[in-house]
Amino acid sequence: MIVKDVEIKNIKCITNMRSSIKNLEGLMQDIKQNGLKQAIGVMPGNDGEYIIAFGNRRLAACKKLGWRKIPAMIADKGMSVLDLKITNAGENIHRENLTPMEEGAICAEFKKEGMTVSEIAVRLNIPNSRVSRGLDLINEVPLKHKNRISFGSNGGGGKKGNISATVMGKIISCKRQFGLSESAFEKITNNAQAQEFSGAEMYLLSLFLNDGLTVTQALEAMKEYYYIRSDVVVKKSEIQGLLEKYKMDSSTMLLQSILYGLIPPLTKPSFFKIKQVPVKV
Repeated sequence: MIVKDVEIKNIKCITNMRSSIKNLEGLMQDIKQNGLKQAIGVMPGNDGEYIIAFGNRRLAACKKLGWRKIPAMIADKGMSVLDLKITNAGENIHRENLTPMEEGAICAEFKKEGMTVSEIAVRLNIPNSRVSRGLDLINEVPLKHKNRISFGSNGGGGKKGNISATVMGKIISCKRQFGLSESAFEKITNNAQAQEFSGAEMYLLSLFLNDGLTVTQALEAMKEYYYIRSDVVVKKSEIQGLLEKYKMDSSTMLLQSILYGLIPPLTKPSFFKIKQVPVKV
């Protein structure tokens, strides 16, 4: 692959894998002040033309700046249209400003090409679960909620009033697991957005639904409980002995049984300090 300056007027675009090209002001200012830091990618077309493989935003920004030529990496002629789309998507999907719905649209595009979830994951260098979540967001989320989904580890997805892609994925999982109606799905989604549910709160909701509560009852019960996780230091031999004694496979289940008083407490190591001194009663 070689790099050379290419006439912008000779560069043609196939459908960009991102839903739109907008908000170019910041990129234009950066290019104007610092130059183009990374060449775009193109593949040879017919009659001296080129088809862009990646760098659509950079090309659009340079056009608006009035550039006539742009540095471009020129791909081998043997590259297929599918390879071209994957190259374009591969760059876009790892950009920080890509939205969950745009990522889902990329995965859906390749699903239409006949690729499996695993094949898409390999080509885009992302986990299978991320591909599946993206497809779910595209196929399962009503239109009115699509633009309120964003990436983020906390409830709200990093923006007030939004819902994280992770939480929406868990809502979709609940819908499938418990056979929820569209109205029940809508009720959970509205509450998740209004109250900025986290993944932990969705886990709690699923516990209530699994216990036979309706969606309305489960959402009401969530007002009285919250999910706590804590780190503790334990002696390996003591844990192993208790697992064998009570015939348990999971240390998590063992610790839960101890916390709820079903099993006597563990011995606290002398070097492990608890910041707040317990109050004697």
